[in-house]
Amino acid sequence: MDANTLSENIGKFGVLSILQSPLRVNVKILNAREMWGRVDFLVSPVEGTGTQWVAATRVHIGLWPEKQ
Repeated sequence: MDANTLSENIGKFGVLSILQSPLRVNVKILNAREMWGRVDFLVSPVEGTGTQWVAATRVHIGLWPEKQ
């Protein structure tokens, strides 16, 4: 994946899957990087605070959970 492809995701919103949990968090992608052949996104929750680098495979871009 090249730098242009990575940068296309910055600013998009998605849903972060929490490992081994049914919990999902709406996030905004703040940055992207490729390390050791893996793509990571720096994400921040839509509501709440903080940032975290996570594997891009855990972020489903453009998907929002249904309101219950």
